[in-house]
Amino acid sequence: NTGTSSTLPAGDIGFDDTQNFTLSTWYKGTDITNYAIGTALIGRNSTDIFANFGLDDGYVTYTHYDGAWQYNIRSTTLVADGDWHYVSYVNHSDATGDLYIDGIKEIDGLSSAMSASRYYKLDNIMLGWPDNYTQGLIDDVKIYNYALTPYQIAKEFNGGAPVAHYAFDEGDGQSVHNTGG
Repeated sequence: NTGTSSTLPAGDIGFDDTQNFTLSTWYKGTDITNYAIGTALIGRNSTDIFANFGLDDGYVTYTHYDGAWQYNIRSTTLVADGDWHYVSYVNHSDATGDLYIDGIKEIDGLSSAMSASRYYKLDNIMLGWPDNYTQGLIDDVKIYNYALTPYQIAKEFNGGAPVAHYAFDEGDGQSVHNTGG
């Protein structure tokens, strides 16, 4: 997805601030746009938006609403530099969040609390409210309904390929082939 005028629908998924969940993707671009809630990597193009996982001035943010917009979960690494970056946001059941850039935790346990009866809804990739397209490329978007561990984040970033993989699908019962690393 180039983000110029095309988007990818992500269904209609939602999470409460006290649910464990993880958002991760690879992003490559130079978008340094600054909107009120940033541009979306994984977001929502609707007025009922109360959280956004995206970019603000080229930095990754998880912006959330608790009566006012909160911008406390923001990377220290500029990712809008034209290189590929693996970005992940992990939300915990105690309404805190962690932010990882290229497998390294940059934000640890900051509040992700939202106002009562509000939750993070997402329905688009590279499109946020109001019709704000995120410029760049995106790949390998993953949304988990659990909190990945730092080890799992690092493994995803590093490729996580096994040193051996035996599928047992040869069909003859006499031989097995290693299709792994």
